[in-house]
Amino acid sequence: MNLPLRFLTLERLITVVAVAMSAFLLYVVIFMPIAQDQIKIYAVMFSLVLFYLNELHTKKHSTLSRIFLIVLIVLSLASTIYMQVNFMKFVKMMGIMTLPAIIVGTIILLVVWEASRRFFGLLIPVFVIVMMFYGYFGYLLPDPLYHGGISYARLIGYSTVFFRGILGRLASTGATLIIPLFIFANMLDVMGGRKMFLRLGHILAGRFRSGPAQAAVVCSMLFGSISGSTAANVATTGSFTIPMMKSAGYKAEYAAAVEGVASTGGQFMPPVMGSVAFVMVGLLGIHYGTIAIAALVPALLFYLSIAMAVELRARKDRIAPPEAAASDDTFSKVIKDYFHLLIGAGILIYLLFIRYPVSISVAYGIFSIAGLALLRTLIQDKDKIQGIKNFVKNFIEGLAGAAKTGAPLFLFVCLVGVIVEMLTATGLAQKFSNALIDLSGGSFILLLIFTAVASIIFGMGMPTVSAYILVALLGAPALVQAGASVLSAHMFVFILSCLSAITPPVAINPMIACGIAKCGFWPAALTTVRLGLPAFILPFYFMYRPALLVVDTGFASTMNAVFFAVLALVALVIASEGYLFKEVSIVERVILIIAAALLLFPEFYSSMLGAVVVAAFLLYCYLAQRKLSRRVGLPREN
Repeated sequence: MNLPLRFLTLERLITVVAVAMSAFLLYVVIFMPIAQDQIKIYAVMFSLVLFYLNELHTKKHSTLSRIFLIVLIVLSLASTIYMQVNFMKFVKMMGIMTLPAIIVGTIILLVVWEASRRFFGLLIPVFVIVMMFYGYFGYLLPDPLYHGGISYARLIGYSTVFFRGILGRLASTGATLIIPLFIFANMLDVMGGRKMFLRLGHILAGRFRSGPAQAAVVCSMLFGSISGSTAANVATTGSFTIPMMKSAGYKAEYAAAVEGVASTGGQFMPPVMGSVAFVMVGLLGIHYGTIAIAALVPALLFYLSIAMAVELRARKDRIAPPEAAASDDTFSKVIKDYFHLLIGAGILIYLLFIRYPVSISVAYGIFSIAGLALLRTLIQDKDKIQGIKNFVKNFIEGLAGAAKTGAPLFLFVCLVGVIVEMLTATGLAQKFSNALIDLSGGSFILLLIFTAVASIIFGMGMPTVSAYILVALLGAPALVQAGASVLSAHMFVFILSCLSAITPPVAINPMIACGIAKCGFWPAALTTVRLGLPAFILPFYFMYRPALLVVDTGFASTMNAVFFAVLALVALVIASEGYLFKEVSIVERVILIIAAALLLFPEFYSSMLGAVVVAAFLLYCYLAQRKLSRRVGLPREN
């Protein structure tokens, strides 16, 4: 009698629920045995139960607090099971509210709200309350905020049981795309993906003067390209890259800044792009391949600017080149050891590019990685039984870890769905776009600046997907009305909302990084902003030079746009770091910033003038350094 009770610990129960959630969502994604709206309900149910069980397990609680959590679990189960049992009734009465529907909808709203508050803080949950009050009392407000008002019953309907809000399109995206993507990333990680990225980073570290910082840039780019969270990226890669940079001679705040900025860029680096690529597919109806290709050049330019910056900093601070590593690890050995993972990831990317359904492509990618890892174990491991045991353990860990990580984010995205519904139902989203246009007074550059500021503010403290959804609704329409293409407008607000993660006062990435680096928050945050300056400017470049997005343009146009963008980034990086072969004066920095601004505009004369200024400055610095080296008899910098 005691054996089952002893076996069924809370920790094991959490693992069972987590594995069941991941397995169920993969099953329904592939076979679709039930309606899409039912999938949403099940996903919310699993996520709520898993989250509150995890709350019981990971934190110390008083008896009253534990009772409250158990009540929340019971309410979560009761409300979602009631909706499943009476699913056809809810479908048939769409638009009609009954007392049971009001009660069930209110319970679902409250338990999801409380879960989001516990995990992400008060900012967005309070905003949800404000938006619902606005929806109810809008008839009392003056223009332009006035609207006819929404009754409490219909507020609950729009938020839940009309299969909108919490159970709306964002819930569908979360259940069939975001959670499977978390499973893919976690499976890649537990099957050896993290070790692969770390080895690649260490190999790179010995090839440049700025080797440790370059390793941080590359590892953060690779891990971030499949990660759904910049904060997780900083915590994971920063735990070894930041100490490595500090030991090489970089200041603590600079090491924290490099990791904070590099981790941010992973969110718009294909293939996953923090799951936003797939949300864009659903929102815009644009093929995944088009979105991934559009994001690729800006992402590569972003990382090029960071790589240049850390190299210049290494030379400016006279950081010694790293000694030759004792390890004989090489790129070819890494490829050989992890070829099965690369094939699995390649299968996913191939299926996406041939327009296979996104959710099924992700599922096939997951099973490809797991299947190839098992095959490698059976072929290479001498102890087959132990190898299979390790594989099963890793496979379960991949499923369970993805659900544990993804459940809070999924619930948060569902709660953001209430904000989206209120913005749409009250017409506030359109009013906000019109206000941006009116405020800009017809000036496109002013509209871009106002939209950029709004995107950064709305993105602060939010997960990537939720931040994008809000700015896509509030900021992108104004740019489209002003004449920008739909894709460029959405890429603009998306990248800038990602950069909110390094923008004070919230600046979650520097906050995590400075804890690892053991330095002050503000020095790290301000250094992060300075280091990330080219990233803030980059979206403006592709708004004026849409050829950077490689969409509906020829090869020559793209190369032309890339050439001028690289020159502009070189100018900005030198101005930011204040060094190129020698210290760069304030006047020279100002000249470089002006040249970068000239390169922003696609007119021939302004572009050529900016290019000539940058080229002349590069030549001047090179000749000055060469002359100085000859005078003092020192070797030139390599």
